[in-house]
Amino acid sequence: MTEPTTHLRRHRIPLIVLLAVPVLWWWPVFVGFLPDFMDTVTHTYPMRLAAARQVWEWTLPLWMPNQFSGMPLAANPQIAAWYPLQVLFYLYPSPLTHGLLAAFHYVLAGVGMYALVYWHAKSRTVALFAALLFQLSSMLVGRIALLPHVYTMAWVPWIFLLSEWAMRDRHRLPGLPAFALAWALALQILAGSPQVTYYTALALLVLWAVRWLLPLGDENGESLTQRLARFATHGAAAAALALLIAGVQLAPTLELTGQVERAALSVDRLSSGGLNGNQHWRALFGLTGQAHEDTDTINAIGVGAMLLALLAFVGPTHRRRALPYLAIGAGAYLLAMGPLAGVWKTVLPLYDHFHAPRRSLMFWTVAGCVLAGIGAGRLIPVLAGREAPVWTLPALLLLALASNFWVVLRVERIFTDPARHHAPEELLAELRTGGRFFTIDPSLSYSYDSRRADYGESLAPNLAAWHNVLDVQGYDPLVLERYALARDLASARSGVFYPSHGAFFTDPNSPVLRLLGVQYILGRWDLFDPGAVIPGTSIDADALAGRVELVHESRWWPLYRYTEERPMAWIVEQVTFANTPQEALRLSTVNDPYRTAFVEEPLDIPAITDPPGVSMEFTNARTIDVTMDEPSGQFLFLTVSSAWAPGWTARTGGGQQAETLPSHGVLLGVAVPPGTESLRLRYAPLSFRLGAGLSAIGILLGTLMLRLRLEKEDRPGV
Repeated sequence: MTEPTTHLRRHRIPLIVLLAVPVLWWWPVFVGFLPDFMDTVTHTYPMRLAAARQVWEWTLPLWMPNQFSGMPLAANPQIAAWYPLQVLFYLYPSPLTHGLLAAFHYVLAGVGMYALVYWHAKSRTVALFAALLFQLSSMLVGRIALLPHVYTMAWVPWIFLLSEWAMRDRHRLPGLPAFALAWALALQILAGSPQVTYYTALALLVLWAVRWLLPLGDENGESLTQRLARFATHGAAAAALALLIAGVQLAPTLELTGQVERAALSVDRLSSGGLNGNQHWRALFGLTGQAHEDTDTINAIGVGAMLLALLAFVGPTHRRRALPYLAIGAGAYLLAMGPLAGVWKTVLPLYDHFHAPRRSLMFWTVAGCVLAGIGAGRLIPVLAGREAPVWTLPALLLLALASNFWVVLRVERIFTDPARHHAPEELLAELRTGGRFFTIDPSLSYSYDSRRADYGESLAPNLAAWHNVLDVQGYDPLVLERYALARDLASARSGVFYPSHGAFFTDPNSPVLRLLGVQYILGRWDLFDPGAVIPGTSIDADALAGRVELVHESRWWPLYRYTEERPMAWIVEQVTFANTPQEALRLSTVNDPYRTAFVEEPLDIPAITDPPGVSMEFTNARTIDVTMDEPSGQFLFLTVSSAWAPGWTARTGGGQQAETLPSHGVLLGVAVPPGTESLRLRYAPLSFRLGAGLSAIGILLGTLMLRLRLEKEDRPGV
């Protein structure tokens, strides 16, 4: 039997335990249930389902037409479109696969923590204790409904372990440890939580800095300067390779962040999202006194584990192993403190672009589990010296786990049958005949109220992505800035973190809805007084009554159709210049947008008195085919009811390139060449092609560097 196989067999029982615990704890996902929380049923699952649907249609999941009148899809990091493990969901998109991937990452997290602590403590019992402590931590359990956090946090122990390995590599040229670390970092980036990746980068700086100053004693006379050069070479190589490998995600995401309305948060907002008052100590011990714990606040590992962590600092050898993780945990705690938000906003780039700073406490959990494991390892020689029974150590560790489990029981853990989120088929059939819709939400909180029995009938965001219908609303913090202008003009809102969050009311009489091609209203607008929720808002019921007709009866969620046909694409009579997107949008609401288009760059397109009709269809999610009723002998201007974003291209049936540009400040416009009979519009952003190229270069470069290093080691005398 080979040595690796023998070594693996020694760990088979801990590995079986770490596989069994997530299966038993999360058994509902194995029968097709979903974690019931707003971010799962209104965001993560529907949008990943939309991506999978596109893959099955043999198209890249770059654009999603289902929400906000269309928006980039794969560029949104929370979709994890290019995460390799997401391939399993693409092969069989279902709640079962979604749940299995979630459970797998709990196994991945546990095995990673087991390997990391075993590296330090050299005890299977102690490593298993730390791994279970991590698997059943309130942080991981509470984030089952925030799966991008689970996916990315599962890689943190592996990243720490591979960093320890890379720092022990004495060769000047980076080799397998740095290459493996690069892949772990890249996978974490692709897994979908930029906030966790940001905190991981800060934690790695701390880990490498402390190990540089306080090595583990095996440096053989290496000076600080020599160690700094070696660390810088290996660390920089791993970081650069990781960024290149993840380029397929990073390049489009960076482009998207420049297009969305997501400003830096104020100090007051950051402070309110941190730990304040008695939360400074209660949240860390699990003594908040709440029946159900906030997933962002509680990150306790139990009093027993924290007492074990103190033992990690008894003795110089254990202390050196533990100090980096103490620094990481303390730093995470300080980053989460509300009163220090102003300091961090000043000294840390991008700190103010992530809400809920208390999420940094996730690294308090990771560091606490490592420290508890190292501290538990300190007990082994003590108990051996006292000739304690063999069951003493496991018994003490079980007591420590019990103090953590008391916290876990109060973390919200609710699952739902996905069938409850299905809308009536006759309703969906009507909506799929053409045109967009929007929901009038009487509670103004349906995105946060997914446990209501009639949730599916509401088609609240993002159920449009779930059922493949076209919504002008959505639920996502990344909203195209131009589209946010239209939403602000049509809607009133309160309690907002980002453009998609908080309470919204959209006036069904707004001319913006006409511009966006909204053909349907879903909900009892006739029994709704929005002013009771958002002062100053109202519905002119008399004006609306004559403009809509009932097409689907329901007690609370009837479907109404505007009697006016609202096209999804049209040729305008004339084009007029506007200085800004705001001005173009405003002018479009006080003039007839079907006759006049307002654009932000001068166009030499002559007016036309009788523009030809057009028809359009989505060939796939990112391709729109437009057919002209008859060709024209002059340039025409086409407006398509799809949100504008850089990356849209247009080509005539004859292969001629046509210019695309914003129309009415928010929609997709095309300058149609003379003689055109048909057009194909396609979303193909340069950032994706650039990112895919960077990923290919990263993989090839990393493989080449690894091969050179291995060849050098194989030379005689090396």
